[in-house]
Amino acid sequence: MNMQQRFEAWEQLLESWGDIRRKDLDEHGMVEIRPLPPPAARLATNSLEERWAQRYVAEYHQRLGFGKVRGPFDRGPDFQVLARRRWHWAEVETRWQNYLAHGHYFSSAFTNTRYLILLSPSHPPDDALENLPPQIVHIDIEEFLEWFEDASKSEMIGERNTTRIDVVAGEMQEHWVTICSDRDRDMAACPDCDGCPYFGEGIFGEAQPHFHKLAAYFMAQHAITDGLEANLTKLQEDELKRFVELNPPTC
Repeated sequence: MNMQQRFEAWEQLLESWGDIRRKDLDEHGMVEIRPLPPPAARLATNSLEERWAQRYVAEYHQRLGFGKVRGPFDRGPDFQVLARRRWHWAEVETRWQNYLAHGHYFSSAFTNTRYLILLSPSHPPDDALENLPPQIVHIDIEEFLEWFEDASKSEMIGERNTTRIDVVAGEMQEHWVTICSDRDRDMAACPDCDGCPYFGEGIFGEAQPHFHKLAAYFMAQHAITDGLEANLTKLQEDELKRFVELNPPTC
């Protein structure tokens, strides 16, 4: 499989996955990339991050019956909300069980929390209410999902573009390895190939920062399609190799 075919394969994979999540696995920068289920499925399995619910509350608090909000805060309840001309503390959770799991019910910082704002439509049973704030407010799921599709778009594009940069950086480093003029020389100023930072094991995500910078610049010049999202199939192998040769790394 040549470089062009690899680029096409990556684009097909990213398109089929849609939303992805990148995760650095270790200190060497090895990266795991996995597809994310649709937002509704993430809600159902409690795997959608709470920060999205917080962002929704900050933006659409009036839909929930609050005149104004302050926050989110780093400590204690997430927000102060204005209701009936008085400020109250409010905590946001994706589901009511998280309030208990996080230990808020026995924390003095949450003693005066009046509102529990939930993303899940599930209502807590009577025997759990005594450990929860007195007022439960549910976010409308359909409205949230409609908002989320647009709110998360730029972040998901960023995740996919960062993955594309990893792909291109790897190809650039691989090309440099094959043409390095010092690989067969015995130079005191140049380490052997096994110790050279630009040689590696051909593992995804191992390219050095020099090639990540080159890849980002090269993609901005050749691969951006609509001002935001790149497309690897727009890259030409001969142009990429020539660009690397004109911008060699320095040890």
